[in-house]
Amino acid sequence: MRPLVELIHASNWMSEHYYEGGSIQLIALEAKILTGEIRLTVHDEVAWVHFDELLSFELPPADIPIAKAVIDSLSNKFLG
Repeated sequence: MRPLVELIHASNWMSEHYYEGGSIQLIALEAKILTGEIRLTVHDEVAWVHFDELLSFELPPADIPIAKAVIDSLSNKFLG
């Protein structure tokens, strides 16, 4: 069963990264899982972590700008 999600925030968390074989554009959305479970298709694992821990993980280069933007945005939202 695919998860049913509710979009909470369409952010400007975007990243474009150029690799040797091409480029990738990532767009991150803030959402809440209403029902179902996450089913991985291209990743090995999923983890729920506090936003200020994001950069402690080994992230692909394309993910780092999004992680930084999420940290900045949520720090302002929750920590003032």
